[in-house]
Amino acid sequence: METPQYTLYLSIPRILIPKSLTLIFLGGFLYFGVWLNLLILNYIIPADYHLYIILGIIVLVVMQAILNYIKFSNYKYYFYKDRLIFEGKKQLTIMLNQVQNLAFSKDVIDKIFNTGIIILAPVHKIKYVKNTNQVYFYLQKLVQYAQGSIPPQVYGQQQRTNQYYQQQV
Repeated sequence: METPQYTLYLSIPRILIPKSLTLIFLGGFLYFGVWLNLLILNYIIPADYHLYIILGIIVLVVMQAILNYIKFSNYKYYFYKDRLIFEGKKQLTIMLNQVQNLAFSKDVIDKIFNTGIIILAPVHKIKYVKNTNQVYFYLQKLVQYAQGSIPPQVYGQQQRTNQYYQQQV
């Protein structure tokens, strides 16, 4: 069996922190709505019930974060010379010679976590990528190689040249 050239894991903090903050916000909004309705109806909830409700929301957020961590920590991409294999909920094989355009983008949250999205148009999007620039240029070389734009000898020389320049700097 062929071994992958590179294995890419998703950025778990980039996934968990925004999802957890969203759940906390929604839980607080729901709690405030119920509290406001009961206040309008002149029904007073004892103070210890407020504490139990807040603790319940926190427990639910922590449980959801643990479930998301278990789910997303098993997601990974394997890079080969001619294809990209995604292992996650379903296994997906992307042939690099089918990629017509390669681009990357970052939103506000991605800038905070130093992550991004690599778009393999029209086939797939790789989300939550750490060090997007490095992975993008590596994937760009793989796509060029798979499409025949770079001969194998030149591809190997460019890698050695890039390694040489990185060592010199």
